[in-house]
Amino acid sequence: MTVYVTGDIHGGADMQKLRDWELGDSLASDDYLIIAGDFGFPWDFSTEECADIAWLESRPYTVLFVDGNHERFDHWAERPWSCGTVG
Repeated sequence: MTVYVTGDIHGGADMQKLRDWELGDSLASDDYLIIAGDFGFPWDFSTEECADIAWLESRPYTVLFVDGNHERFDHWAERPWSCGTVG
């Protein structure tokens, strides 16, 4: 098990950071990526955002996040999840 920590993904704004992460594809299901603040998903449920969320879900490692000041908890409470099912 390996744990990596990053931050400031800001939803889709900085997803390229993760897409370009050289180690990302070599990690396994018992590895973790912690996004420490400003994860930013979900924000607007756009097509692009849903594609980014699906990409994160397809990673071989587990993604965890810690709240930051760029989260939309009000948005989460006001509408149902619309990018797919939540288990």
